[in-house]
Amino acid sequence: MEKEEGLQLLLRSSGGDTDEVDAVEEILDLLGNLPLAIDQARAYTSKRRLGLRAFLTEYKTEAESHAGNSTILAVSAYVHGKGEGDIS
Repeated sequence: MEKEEGLQLLLRSSGGDTDEVDAVEEILDLLGNLPLAIDQARAYTSKRRLGLRAFLTEYKTEAESHAGNSTILAVSAYVHGKGEGDIS
């Protein structure tokens, strides 16, 4: 996904708050601009009514707790609300 498309998708979910552009850019970098990962992040923030800066903070905290796992598994576990080792 192009960076501009990812920015639009995530900013739309935050109500267009342009103060969160820096957070969006960092989220896109962390997720490697992967469309599915971006869409899951958008759905997660929307469902939880979570700001993008707050999502970024939670993501980093969770990523640290999954340090031994691969990035894809850690993201999947985080997005789906499952604890470490419970990725099925």
